[in-house]
Amino acid sequence: MISKASDFSELFILWPHFTKSRKKEEGGETQRPTVKTKKQSWRDHVIAEDHSAYKRQMGIFRAECGERPVFERGAQYSRIIGGMEAEVGEFPWQVSIQARNEHFCGGAIISEWWIVSAAHCFHSEISPTELRVVLGTNSLSSPSLEIKGVTSIILHKDFQKLNMDNDISLLLLDTPITFSELKEPICMPTEPGLSRWHKCWVAGWGQTQTGLKQPMETELLKVPMTIVDWEKCSKEFPRLTKNMLCAGFENETYDACQGDSGGPLVCTTESGKKWYQVGIISWGRSCGQKNVPGIYTLLENYHSWIKKKRKSKP
Repeated sequence: MISKASDFSELFILWPHFTKSRKKEEGGETQRPTVKTKKQSWRDHVIAEDHSAYKRQMGIFRAECGERPVFERGAQYSRIIGGMEAEVGEFPWQVSIQARNEHFCGGAIISEWWIVSAAHCFHSEISPTELRVVLGTNSLSSPSLEIKGVTSIILHKDFQKLNMDNDISLLLLDTPITFSELKEPICMPTEPGLSRWHKCWVAGWGQTQTGLKQPMETELLKVPMTIVDWEKCSKEFPRLTKNMLCAGFENETYDACQGDSGGPLVCTTESGKKWYQVGIISWGRSCGQKNVPGIYTLLENYHSWIKKKRKSKP
């Protein structure tokens, strides 16, 4: 998914690559107890930690969107130089959308029943029964993957393949997700405006080099991103619409590549620990070209659309 700059500069749309026939799967949502703000004594802290461990052991868990309990408790180190491999529990909302047991697009959990992804991932006449959704893991090579089927694919009715406008879709799972510390929904942005986002990341199992025949990753990789000014980006990409945002990492070749499509661009505010999905990986020019941003669907424009579609089922 993260790639070094390539030599060619033709427009590169992140269409998934897969052959006919596939299966689907995925899952849901929850909420978490509020945290006391009063100072705790050492004894109270130990009791609280023991109680938290007990609840985890007994399966008592209420998920709250945008939280990363396992990651926040962990050592937060990386085995890959440059910090490119995601830590366990760092992106508990991230899912792999697969066909014929092969990853081809990413997505994010927004509730116990729903996954949000890119419309262009499903532009061909693919049936929900051909898909499966893998969740709760960083490793697609794990011997015990949690998999859910898909019963419905909802594409935005105004999705345009030519300019990738309204590149958003929803997948309805066949059974609800049972939330845990490794499976949590991402928060949706509640107010417009990109200036408030402080730290941003993308993650995915896509290609790490440009080229249609490059293999997909089996371990979840991550890259830090910076949101780019829309006016500046529109000079680089004249067909940019107001339903899109640009993000990149100046002077680096961090970017999303094939297989990352549909995955979330997540950000947090300067003071907050909650994470919000700000964009959906959509398209770009090649992979990882230096100082050339990638293009994302601007999620804040689709709050009412998502809300309306989610009402139609569970």
